[in-house]
Amino acid sequence: MQSPVSDVVVVSPQSLAAAFATIPDPRRTASERDPLPAMLTLAVGAILANQHAVVAIAEWGARQAAEHLRDLGFADGRTPRQATLQRLFCKLDGSRLDQVVSAWFQTVSGPPGDGTLQGVAIDGKAQRGRLRFAADGPVHVLSAFCHETGIVLAREPIIVTADKAEAEVTVVPALLDQLDWSERVLTGDALFCQREVCAQVQEAGGDDLLLVKDN
Repeated sequence: MQSPVSDVVVVSPQSLAAAFATIPDPRRTASERDPLPAMLTLAVGAILANQHAVVAIAEWGARQAAEHLRDLGFADGRTPRQATLQRLFCKLDGSRLDQVVSAWFQTVSGPPGDGTLQGVAIDGKAQRGRLRFAADGPVHVLSAFCHETGIVLAREPIIVTADKAEAEVTVVPALLDQLDWSERVLTGDALFCQREVCAQVQEAGGDDLLLVKDN
């Protein structure tokens, strides 16, 4: 992202801010001062600075220099307050946000293209501690991440059931469909060592390297 001398902010078409601009704004945009891409980019910067709570994101933003905030898209050099951020995050389409971020990461961490193989691991994670008492259970996702970069390339939500392993296996096809498997090798534990999983990766141009147990 560049900050020219004029008041116009030029955003690279390959930037994360440009990707955020494709997400529908759930607010009444005519009455909103702060652009959605600017607010989401601010949140990313704060999270990278280890500010995870909404109040921490708002406080971190308020501490930044006005010229840097204008670079992010805040025309007046001021950031939104906690309540404004909270309302936005509650209304935002989480699935659409996840799709946009995953697609962007794949553009900056795609297959090497030089014949070098890239490892992609899949694993399931659940936020048990944070949402222990939630009515619909913890957030549970199956993720695919790149060995070389550590970047999460794609995620697929999992419907919580009594059998965690079975629940993870059911969403594997949808997760694999999100990725370009050329010059990539799937890795994972024995849970994913199944004919259907391996066949899907190989048919998409990839390879697999999985643990085998007596199952």
